Amino acid sequence: MKSKYYIGVLTAAVLLLTACNSESLTATSSDEELQVSVGINTRAAATYDATSFDAGKTIGISLEQTASNYAPFQNVAYTTDGTSWSPATGAIQLRVGDTNTRGVAYYPYRANTNPAAIAITCDTETDWMYSTWSNTVHRKSHTASFEMHHAQTVIAIEINSSAYTDIGDLTELTVESDAFGLGGTLNAINGVLSSVNTANITQAYTDANVRTTSFSDQFYVLTTGEEASLTVTLSLDGRTIMGTAPAIQFEQGKRYTFEVVVNNGWLAIRRVTIVPWDVTHDSDKQEFIIQDPT
Repeated sequence: MKSKYYIGVLTAAVLLLTACNSESLTATSSDEELQVSVGINTRAAATYDATSFDAGKTIGISLEQTASNYAPFQNVAYTTDGTSWSPATGAIQLRVGDTNTRGVAYYPYRANTNPAAIAITCDTETDWMYSTWSNTVHRKSHTASFEMHHAQTVIAIEINSSAYTDIGDLTELTVESDAFGLGGTLNAINGVLSSVNTANITQAYTDANVRTTSFSDQFYVLTTGEEASLTVTLSLDGRTIMGTAPAIQFEQGKRYTFEVVVNNGWLAIRRVTIVPWDVTHDSDKQEFIIQDPT
C-alpha cells in the first residue's frame, strides 16, 4: 500500500517560512479581514473520533502570497470559540487585498516553529493535522476554507479471549514494527513526514482483565513508509506471549485494527481491519485474515 501525498508547488514566500507573526501591518481602507472556515470529518481527541474542534483550540495559518503592501505572514495563530475562528490573543489579524492568495493550516498550533518542519512526538491526545491549499481569497471573497487531514495513523489492538481459561490479568502490551515510529518531522504545508524514528508501543496496565471485559486499546503512530512485519507481545497472568503478523505498510489517515486471539500459552494475530480515519462506510473497509488459529 503506497501512501499518496498532495504536494503543492511552493512559492518563494512559503519557502522562506518564519515563526514570526508580529510584523507590522500596513492596511488600506479597501482591505478585508481574512475569514477562516475549517472543514473536517473527524478530529481525534482522547476518544479518537470527536467531530469538531473544542473551544479554545488553535491552528496555525500560513499564506502563500500576500497583498503587495504586506510582508509575508506565516504561522499565525487562530483560535476557535467552538463556532468561528479569530486571531489568538496577541496574534495579528490577517487581511487580504486585491491580490489573489491562498493558505495552509495545521493543528495544533506551535509558536516559534517553521510549519514546514515541525518536530512531533506521538502521544495519546494529540491528533496532528494539516490542510491542503485553501481556496483563493482576495478582497471581494475573503473566506479561506481549510480541509484538514490526519498526519498520523491509528493502530488499535482488540483481544479475543473467548478460548482463554486463566485469570486474564493483563499488565503490559507491546507493539513493535519497523513500519511505524513515534516521532518525526511533519511538513504541515503538504503533510509529508520525514525522519520518522522507529519505536515500540509499550503500554502498562494496572486493572485490565481480558476475560471480564472486552479489551481494546489504540495508539497514534507515524508511518515510516516501510513495509515490515508487526509483533504483539502481552504480559498476561505473569506469562509473556507473542505473535507476529506478516509485512504491512501503514498509511496516514487510516485506522488499523488488529484482532489478537489468546489461548492458554499462545497468541495469534487473526486479522487486520483497515478503514479510512474519516470514513465509516462499510464499502471503505478492508479486512485481511492473517492467521486462523482454529
